[in-house]
Amino acid sequence: MMRHARLRTISPALGLLLALQASAATFYVAPDGTDAPDRGLSEDLPFRSLSYALTVADTTLGRPHEIHLASGRYTS
Repeated sequence: MMRHARLRTISPALGLLLALQASAATFYVAPDGTDAPDRGLSEDLPFRSLSYALTVADTTLGRPHEIHLASGRYTS
């Protein structure tokens, strides 16, 4: 009886943890964007450089990433 109660307590927490790890992080980059921490999460407020997006993506632990590049000319 006690074993089943413990499983009922652990199961929802484990499910939530797995769902958080599986959710993808999506970032946006455009030549007219800004490399700042409050940017990059929408097409309207993109990062300016792919290198900045990769740095931010690298610090988002354990999650898959998707980086969308807007068309245009990129310079370093």
